[in-house]
Amino acid sequence: GTMVVKKKAYPHNYERIITTELFEKVKNILDNKGKKKIIPHQQIYKKKAFIFRGLIKCAVCGCSITSEEHIKKSGRIYHHLRCSHMRGGCKQKPVPEPKILKQLDDEVFSKLQVPPSILQALQKNVRMRLEEESHINAALKRQNTLRLEELENKKNRLLDVYLDGGLTKEEYQEEKTKVEAQKKDLETIGQKHTEITTEIKDTVQRIVEIVGNLSHIMKTADPKIQNQILKLLLKNAVLEGDRLKYEIQVPFSAFMQMDAKEEISAYISTNLEEFNQIAHPIGLLANYISLTA
Repeated sequence: GTMVVKKKAYPHNYERIITTELFEKVKNILDNKGKKKIIPHQQIYKKKAFIFRGLIKCAVCGCSITSEEHIKKSGRIYHHLRCSHMRGGCKQKPVPEPKILKQLDDEVFSKLQVPPSILQALQKNVRMRLEEESHINAALKRQNTLRLEELENKKNRLLDVYLDGGLTKEEYQEEKTKVEAQKKDLETIGQKHTEITTEIKDTVQRIVEIVGNLSHIMKTADPKIQNQILKLLLKNAVLEGDRLKYEIQVPFSAFMQMDAKEEISAYISTNLEEFNQIAHPIGLLANYISLTA
């Protein structure tokens, strides 16, 4: 609606294409380009490694609990856990991160701690058990394979006899059903005889080492490693007041309930699938830290 000539505004004769309000809105956006933007809390810390990142929900509102860093004038750094308030107001107050770490150390890390002498005996026991299990499983699998081949041949012979008229349709169906049931049973048994690969052996060894040194690792490792270990260790974690409620994931939950090395060894050899499922993340952890007592 105006034109500027020599810095003076004059009314324009042409019809307006846009409203004055839209013009002012666009002008403000263009004027603010290049100026410092206000960055939300989550973006400030997006690239920073925090111990509890992506692990905890708020017990009050269900939002994510985020980590917040504060630096005092003395240069000392403090970390707090606070509700992200993504759904509005929430009564959950910020909690110092060390308080939650202390709780976990008392309730989990120290309880999974194994003295070096017992740890060495446990590692030896586990290795021997896995080697024995590996040989037994390989032999059973060979026997199972031969038996499955025999049953398949039997099924084929039954079909030949039926086609030659030696069996009625009902007799053939009855015998065939029996053979297929036997095959199914053998296939189920075969699945229980898991092949104990080098990857599974390495995974079990690393988990035993983590369990044996967990308290030490959680006090000395960098936040990225601590976060990865906690993601393997905890599930359904919620912050309620100044306490953390959580569940321990398998196989670590089993270790919490066992004392004797024979008990742990027996559990490992009969629940190898649990270790197979976490082989990849455990392998990644091994690239970052040296798991020593």
